[in-house]
Amino acid sequence: MRIAAIVSVGEEILAGDIVDTNAAEIAKELRALGWTVRSIRTVGDDVPVIAAALRDAAAGSELVVVTGGLGPTRDDLTREGLAEATADTLVEDESAWHAIQDYFARIGRVMNPTNRIQAQRPSRARIVPNPLGTAPGLDATIGSARVFVLPGVPMEMRAMLRGTVLPAVAAGAGGAQPLARARVHAHGVPESTAGEWIAEWMGAGKDPFVGITVSGGILTVSVTARTPAESARDRVASIADEVWKRFGNHAFGRDGVTIEEALIAALRARGARLALAESCTGGLAARLVTRVPGASDVFVQGIVPYSNAAKVRWLGVTQWDLRIHGAVSPTVARQMAFAVAASAGVDCGVSTTGVAGPGGGTPSKPVGRVEFGAYWRGQVYDRTTTFVGDRESIQLRAARFALDLARRAALGTLRDELPPARPGLDDRRARSVGGRNFDDFFVRRSTPSLTLTAWVC
Repeated sequence: MRIAAIVSVGEEILAGDIVDTNAAEIAKELRALGWTVRSIRTVGDDVPVIAAALRDAAAGSELVVVTGGLGPTRDDLTREGLAEATADTLVEDESAWHAIQDYFARIGRVMNPTNRIQAQRPSRARIVPNPLGTAPGLDATIGSARVFVLPGVPMEMRAMLRGTVLPAVAAGAGGAQPLARARVHAHGVPESTAGEWIAEWMGAGKDPFVGITVSGGILTVSVTARTPAESARDRVASIADEVWKRFGNHAFGRDGVTIEEALIAALRARGARLALAESCTGGLAARLVTRVPGASDVFVQGIVPYSNAAKVRWLGVTQWDLRIHGAVSPTVARQMAFAVAASAGVDCGVSTTGVAGPGGGTPSKPVGRVEFGAYWRGQVYDRTTTFVGDRESIQLRAARFALDLARRAALGTLRDELPPARPGLDDRRARSVGGRNFDDFFVRRSTPSLTLTAWVC
């Protein structure tokens, strides 16, 4: 078993000003190479404290990965901490100094003299090149442990981790076989229910180990081998396959696949395109979709009709419906979904309208209540859900819920899970978008899938 430790340096992490995503990413990458992470710790910007943490992390570990504290300011003290931990002195590295100068010349900026400190290293340490920034990393030894020090900026850390650290530790692994691991991601399954579905594989001491995590409405089942044996690898794959089957339509991805990637794949497979109308989520669902490369193949437009006036102007929602039903209602959500699909001439339209909080809730429409509308090739659906959490959490979970509605629509399962909405008396009247009647609009669009319905329900 190969043992590693991770140390994050920075008062901003201890103060809660930023979330330490670096440690999680490093641990995941090391695990994939067969390393066991013994500890993850965070320390402040203090030389003796950093030095003590490095010595402690190196005791009993073969590898220590450190992030943070390599900037040019007086509170960036990891270089000094490493020098104290190794009983060494700092020297200026000529190649690192030239690389820093070249970086500023390349981006056309004047270098601050304080950046020169970033070229320093303990005399027995080696420089790790930074292709994306000014702070080179360090490669040193404490006892029998190899120590890599990387910048805290996630983009720079990631490039150096994958470009230098992981190849180095993989080459020195002596043929160690990575531990098998598989993950199944699902949406719309309560953690307690998921636990019942897969209870037979969970429990202390089992190999593979099966665990559940939930974040932002996404449930992930991780299946991890405790030993590198080939039989364990086969067992991991078998359990992951069975978990996928038991989760049914709730399962959307394996390993690193996100819900937005799964949505784009489903739409592309059906030759369909998507439009979004987001009120309470403020464009977050569109942001999630558009951060995926190739999203332009299927995503046409996103509208944020945040006010009632915007809902009327851009989506044809009537003042009468807003007064009778309210903006947070299935009626308005359906109209929004239908209208955004019509205006874009697409197969799929999804809407969100709700109360993200912390204020604005009522007994009948509490904080966290979100109404969703979904249009898919001639049918309109609605769904009411109440989320628990703060404003940011509610918005993120609602955005992912909206994307999952679109995914299920594209897969053809939504019609089995939710009956299509029936038109009410108030829904049979003509609607208009931007002053145009929907019937006239459809004639001009001549989109077959959108001519099936001439009313907004």
